[in-house]
Amino acid sequence: MVAAGCAVVWRWARAAADVRRTEVDALKAETRTRQATVDRLARGAQGGRLPLLGETTLEVLGVRRPRHGADGSEEQLPYAARHQLDPQLRAVLAAHSIVLVHGPSAAGKSRSAAEAARGLYDRRPVVVPEIEHDALQVLLDAGTVPPGAVIWLDDRWTSRTRAGRQRRSNPSPSDGYGPPSTPS
Repeated sequence: MVAAGCAVVWRWARAAADVRRTEVDALKAETRTRQATVDRLARGAQGGRLPLLGETTLEVLGVRRPRHGADGSEEQLPYAARHQLDPQLRAVLAAHSIVLVHGPSAAGKSRSAAEAARGLYDRRPVVVPEIEHDALQVLLDAGTVPPGAVIWLDDRWTSRTRAGRQRRSNPSPSDGYGPPSTPS
C-alpha cells in the first residue's frame, strides 16, 4: 500500500516537473522572441537590450556627420553650445514628456536636442525605432519599452507615411496631416 502511494506521488511530482519545464521553455522562447524583436526594430539594441541614452552614438540618434571637419575628417565635432538656447531646451525637456524641435535644415536641432537629453537622461534606456511599418507600436505592444525610456523620433520619421511611401515636404490637410480644412 505504501509503495502504491509513493508511485502516485512520484508520478504527480514528475508530471508537475514536466509542466514546469514546459512553462520555462515557453518563457525562454518568449524572451528570445522579445529580444529578437528589440534587436530588429530598435536601432542600437544588442541582445534584446535597449542602449542607455548616454551610450548611444550621435549617428543612431540621427545627428548627421559634418561634411568635413577642420582637419578634413568626417568625425563628429565637439559640441558648440548655444548660450541662450541650450538652457531653454533643457528646461523644456525636463518639464514636458513630448518635445518637438523644429527649425531649418542643418541648423543643429538634432545635435542640440541630443546633447540636452543626454545631460538630463543619460542613464535612461533609449528607443530609436527603425523606420518600418508600426515598429514603435510593435515594441510598445511587446512590452519592451520600460517606463521612463526616452523615445527618439528623428527626422527620418517626418518623410514617411505609415505605409512607407514618400510624402510631400509641405503636407496639406488633404494628405491627412495638419488641421482639417474648413469650407469657405
